[in-house]
Amino acid sequence: MDSDYAVFNPEIVMSGAETIKLDEACLSWPALILPINRAKQIQVRCSDFNGLTDTLTFTGLTARVFQHEISHLRGKHWFEGCSRFHLQRAIKNAKNKGFDYSHMGLMRYAKK
Repeated sequence: MDSDYAVFNPEIVMSGAETIKLDEACLSWPALILPINRAKQIQVRCSDFNGLTDTLTFTGLTARVFQHEISHLRGKHWFEGCSRFHLQRAIKNAKNKGFDYSHMGLMRYAKK
């Protein structure tokens, strides 16, 4: 979609089987960059300004951003479930850039 829009009460109702792993970051965690695997295509049920419900299909970067933001809405960190190796490396790289997350216990969110 090429236009701006707002959605209310979004819910991912379908995630495509095809995924892609890309480096991802978040404004909430400056300099923390991790490879995250996400579906290439999703369908989202949501409402618009008028209260009308629709199902929208997102692909590519829009699908990735939507999945990232949905994790925020669900009270999850976008990096939950990443590998311990990648999270440790990301924390170290962030510290080298002046952002120290080592005291925050982020490793509890890594895959065991």
